[in-house]
Amino acid sequence: MKEEFEEYLAKVYPSSKVGSPFSLGGDIHIRFELGGELENGTKVRVEQAIGRAEKIFQSTFPDSEKQVYLIFYDYAGVSPFTKDKGYIYTLIEKEQLQEFYNEPARINVGDLTQEEWVAGRIVVGKVKLTDISIKDILQGIANLEMGFEPVIPQQVYFFDVHSSKGFYMYDDRGCFVFSNDSEKIRSIYEELNEWIVDYHRPEIDAFFK
Repeated sequence: MKEEFEEYLAKVYPSSKVGSPFSLGGDIHIRFELGGELENGTKVRVEQAIGRAEKIFQSTFPDSEKQVYLIFYDYAGVSPFTKDKGYIYTLIEKEQLQEFYNEPARINVGDLTQEEWVAGRIVVGKVKLTDISIKDILQGIANLEMGFEPVIPQQVYFFDVHSSKGFYMYDDRGCFVFSNDSEKIRSIYEELNEWIVDYHRPEIDAFFK
C-alpha cells in the first residue's frame, strides 16, 4: 500500500515524500480558520472547529462512496496531551486496518529548508468514506490541545484516490485543502471564502485569479 501511495504522490504531487509529512500536498492550497477568536479550552470553540472542518471536508470529498487514501503519522513516545494514542485505530475496521501499511519508520518532521528525523510509525491505507467516521476523526484532532477526550495526536491526511484533492486538519485552529489544479477546488474557495485565514489570503487569492 505504501508503494501504491508513493506512485500516487509521484504522479500528482512529485515534490511530496511519504516520509516527510509537511511535504504532502501541493503549492495550490486553501488554509481555513476553524476555532477563530473563540476562547481556548472551551466546548464552543471545539464545536465550531468540528463543524467547520466537517463542512470543508464534505465540500472537498462530496461523494461519500469514493475511496480516499488515509495516511497518518504516529510518533514514538508519550504524547504531552494524552496517554492513550490508540483512539484512531478504533475508528478503522479491523479487517481494513490489516490491509494498511503500518510499519516503524524514521519520519522527517522538518520543513523544506531543514530536516529533523524522529521515530514513529507511518500508517497508509485506502478506505471508502462511508466506512469511517470522519466526524469522530475531526473531533479527536480538535480535542487534542483543548483538554477534551477522546483525542487523536497523530497527523492525519486524506487524499482522493482519483483526483489531486487532499485535506489536512492540524488542530482546532485550522485545516488545509490541497490540489494540483486550482479549478478542482475553486468551488470550495468560493463557497467557504469567509473562513479563509486572512493572514494568508493574498497568496491564496492569487491561486484563483
